[in-house]
Amino acid sequence: MNKLVEPLAPGAARCPGPSTAEIIRATGDDFVYEITEKSVIVVRTESGEIKAYPNAGLHRGTQLKPAGEGA
Repeated sequence: MNKLVEPLAPGAARCPGPSTAEIIRATGDDFVYEITEKSVIVVRTESGEIKAYPNAGLHRGTQLKPAGEGA
């Protein structure tokens, strides 16, 4: 049977290390994440939002920035 599990506190299931918000603090800051076979560039916009985009050029699909690299 399934057992009820106590809910985790906010942030308890987070991976160790700095959060995205800690890495990209200023407008235009970015960081590249590899998630399985996908690569995304995470950026902070002028309005302060954090957005993610595919790390691939539109023409040939080549990677724009290496993984783990920031601005």
